[in-house]
Order: sequence, then structure tokens, then C-alpha cells
Amino acid sequence: MRTRTLEGAHVRVQPLTLALILFATTLAHAQQSPWQGEWGAFTDTSAANGQRLTISDCTATTCTFSVSARVPGGNCGTASKATFTIASPTEATANLPGESATQTCKLQLHRDPKSITVTAVGKTCTSYYCTSPAITLSHTYPQRSTTLYTGPHADACLSNASPATVATCTDAALAKLEQQWQDLYADFPLTPNPNPNENGYSHAVAVDAAILKHCDTASNPSTCLHDRFTADIALMNTRQTDHIAAYTERGDPATAATLAQKIAGKYRHTFANGDVQGDHYRSTDTLTLTPVGSASIHFDAHLEFYNGHTCDLSGGALYRKNGSFVYDDKPTTSDSTDPVCHLGIKPTSTGITFEDYTGGCKMTSCGERGGWNGASFTFAQRIPAKPPTK
Repeated sequence: MRTRTLEGAHVRVQPLTLALILFATTLAHAQQSPWQGEWGAFTDTSAANGQRLTISDCTATTCTFSVSARVPGGNCGTASKATFTIASPTEATANLPGESATQTCKLQLHRDPKSITVTAVGKTCTSYYCTSPAITLSHTYPQRSTTLYTGPHADACLSNASPATVATCTDAALAKLEQQWQDLYADFPLTPNPNPNENGYSHAVAVDAAILKHCDTASNPSTCLHDRFTADIALMNTRQTDHIAAYTERGDPATAATLAQKIAGKYRHTFANGDVQGDHYRSTDTLTLTPVGSASIHFDAHLEFYNGHTCDLSGGALYRKNGSFVYDDKPTTSDSTDPVCHLGIKPTSTGITFEDYTGGCKMTSCGERGGWNGASFTFAQRIPAKPPTK
């Protein structure tokens, strides 16, 4: 009996405990600061015209915020999050730093039930925080959402955004999944880019827009997006694995020896160049390729670009499964987060082309305006070998 009584008491306590937990959760949500949330509006999903005020992490006396106002051709805004002080349930003030300790921008915030009016006080508010004196942070920002927006479409959700777009703004996990999808699609697209002049990321954004439009008609846009992004990411991860294997796994030594002899030699390309001062001069790209062993080459490459920027790299390159001789750099530190340089030198019917597989080679061996992708030498630019001396 005693055991059953104790067990019964334990069972009876569980609903009470659960109720208390739910009550505490509901109370915490109900006590969310009335300042917190998304305020503002943009005229369309491009977010090029309008305002946004994001308020988060509120306590009884302060909140964190960021604010921006945009018009075609200009904008105002804080580069990072700032803090305002709450003076009353409807009034708050932020003092933003300016060009000096005595030059500051004061923002006065007045909160109504459905909007916040910001008044910017001081010349610094325009001289330091705006691209033009004709633009201002002084606006009335209507309440948009008590939930903070996240993801690549956060600004668009302050306009007349579609159901699928709103789903990515209000679901942080879905927004993270979409961003992962965009990053992979830029490099490993599942559909060909119809515009050869468009970069991979622009193509990813265009395809993403089509997916959002498709999921707008679904009964549950969030589920539609989640399922599509998850399936595509699995396919792109496979492509990424195959791509990495192609430039890291060794190729056929016999083919390597033939190609190394085909492309060996010294190359030279001279062209017109200039700089930001308006000076004009001639620049010269050079490349030396020397066969080494049965499946590798040694290379020494120098490329020149506008305003005196260059790319310089030399070393050994092994023949890989993708038909390129690949130089593999080693990270300078074991905990470096920068991509490791893998530079491909690919023989073609007319010469060679470079490919920076990870972007790491540009980061470690090029100036700001320089880059390996797209650079090439033709056999016509190869310097004829001198005949042997008798």
C-alpha cells in the first residue's frame, strides 16, 4: 500500500510540474520587452528603399539595436550593434560615437504601441552615419514582428514578402539550412548557369528565388523548403567530395609524363597596364614549366594586374585524376581557418590554364586585384628553345 501510495503521489506530481514549467515559459514569453523585435518597412523585397530597426537582448534598462535607412544611391546606419538606455516604458536614448569624443550622434526613441519614432540629433548623425546629408535616421518605424528576423532574406521580410520568404526569416534553423544550400550551390550547382558572365553565387540566388516561389504554393512552405534544401545539399555534398577527390588523388603516370613534355618550357606575355593615378605602362606575365620525375612538374609563375598588384607562386605540382598538375600548399599553422592553397595547372589543346580550387592560393600569393582563376598561357606565348650548342 505504501509503495502504491508513493507511486500514485509521484504520478500526480508530474502534471503539476509540467504545468509549472509551461506557466514559467509562458510568463517569460509574456514578459518579453515591448521594445524587442523588428520595426520598419521596405517598399519592395530588394530592400533598397525604406528603414529597418532591429531590437534585441533587452533588460529592464537597456536594449541592443541596429538601425538603417536606405534610399536608391545612399544609406544611413550603424555598422554594428549598439545599445540604448530605457528611460521609461515609452522613451529611450542612444549615444553613438562619432569622429571624436566630442562629436556624437544622439538617437531619441519614442515607442507607441505599434511603432517607434527615432529622432537623430547632431550633425554627426549624418556626417558619420550617412552617405549623404540628404538621408536621415529620423523616421517612424512601424512594428513588423516580435520575432527577430534572420537569414539571407531578413531585410526582404520587412516588405510584402511571400510566405516561403517569411518562413526563412522566422525560423533560424531553416535560414541556416538555406545559407548552407546557397554556399554549396555557388560552387557545385545542380543546374547549369545560363549566363556565362554571372558568377556562381548570383546563379545560386536566382535558383533559390525559384525554389521560394515554388514553395509559396505549398500547404506548409517551411516543410517544402526544408525538404528541398536537404535533398539538394546531399547531392551537392557528393559532388563536392568527387570534386576534391579529382584534384587530390593521383592520375595516370604515363599520361602525366606525356603532358609534362607537351607543356614544358618558358612562357611570356606582355600587355598594356595602368594604375589609379592614370599612368600607363607595359606589364609581363611569365611562367616556367619543367618536367620532374614521371608524374610531376616544377613551375614558377608570375602574373601582373592593374595598379601594380601581382600573383607569385612556385613549387612542385603532381598530376591528378582531373587531368591537371596540382600544387598543394601546407597551412602555415595547424589551427588556421583559411583554405589551403591547391593550384591546378591544366593542359589544354592551346596551352595551359590555372584554377584556384579553394580560393586559398589567391589569399596567400596574390595582391587584392590579383587572382589565378581565368589566367592562362598559350603555346604561342612559349619562348622557342635555343638549339643546343655544338
